[in-house]
Amino acid sequence: MTSNSSSLPPPQPLGYQSAAPEKRRPIIDLPLAIICGFAASLISVMLLLVVPYVWAMQAPTLMDFGVRIPDATRSLLAFSRFCQSGGIVLIWILFAIPPIVAARVQPWPPPPIARQRVFRPARIIITLMVGLFCVWIVLGLMLPHTVLLDAISAGTKKQN
Repeated sequence: MTSNSSSLPPPQPLGYQSAAPEKRRPIIDLPLAIICGFAASLISVMLLLVVPYVWAMQAPTLMDFGVRIPDATRSLLAFSRFCQSGGIVLIWILFAIPPIVAARVQPWPPPPIARQRVFRPARIIITLMVGLFCVWIVLGLMLPHTVLLDAISAGTKKQN
């Protein structure tokens, strides 16, 4: 029996310790999704609540003086009405696309250094979109005041 047991190969370790399983590519870029959700919420509040409220306060005065409404204000009001009639879903869809696309175009697997800053064009584009949209809203709501001040200073109040 001794000779038989010496001819057996030495026992091999079992493969309990294998390499870590490869992480799967995420479906969405979660930090970008949070940013986009915040941006879509901000724009929704501005279009559905702020713009109609401010315009309801301004409209009687502008109509009383008979001033022409600036084009930026007209386009903002038209877009706000579109969003109130269900178009806000389009805004949310547009802000849902970048986190999905960004997750697909990011290099995979991620670099080994987790704290490394990486240039993310999607975040810059979202920031610029929200910034430009906010500028459009501010201009659309404030330009009528400038036109009204010009009308008052020129003394061109509409005669009834």
